[in-house]
Amino acid sequence: MENVPYSFMLYHTAYEIPWLNENFLDTKGLTSVALGQFWLEIVKQLADNILIPFNIEDYCLALYEFLARANAQMKLEGVTKLINNTKLDLLQESLGRFHKLSIPFQQFINAVNNGKMPISLIKREQINQRLLLLERCFLITNVDKIDENGENRRHSIFSAPIEEENSGYPFPFMLDSVIRWKRAINSNNHFEAKLELQQINLAISWIQYGIECAQDLLKIELDN
Repeated sequence: MENVPYSFMLYHTAYEIPWLNENFLDTKGLTSVALGQFWLEIVKQLADNILIPFNIEDYCLALYEFLARANAQMKLEGVTKLINNTKLDLLQESLGRFHKLSIPFQQFINAVNNGKMPISLIKREQINQRLLLLERCFLITNVDKIDENGENRRHSIFSAPIEEENSGYPFPFMLDSVIRWKRAINSNNHFEAKLELQQINLAISWIQYGIECAQDLLKIELDN
């Protein structure tokens, strides 16, 4: 490897990419201006809104889509018929309850941020704290007990895929195990396949636990 500053990593990060952008892709610097405006708009939204502009209803709709895609993938791989289908049904029901609770809660947030409903300082702090805690509901606390890659799988929904890093499939915490199960079946490693099936069932339980936890945060009185 060549010495600095001609090493591969430094060359690509400090020289090639900015030079290519400035001389060919964006000679007028419009990308930098647009990116700056984007972050300014985010800061403005956070500053102008009394309550954190976190759209819980959209979050639920995304979970619906992710779950549908995950179910389709598991059916395609032939896993669905081997796992506890009751778990999947309970997960779907839990998500439905979460969505039902999210609608009036989001309407309340919109009303407050649009100035249509007054709110006390104490109530504002309480709701903002709950919005911050909502995302934590989906963090897996005992990651060191899951596997050696546990630190990369702390979020039960939005963790980065391990088996296929560039695929971007939903619920990688669960579908990574589906991929490993399929690989074990193809190699006739039945012991490993059994372990991955257990991991899939565990992942479903973790996802439902996060949704149930998020439901509890929404079960509050919204009146001042």
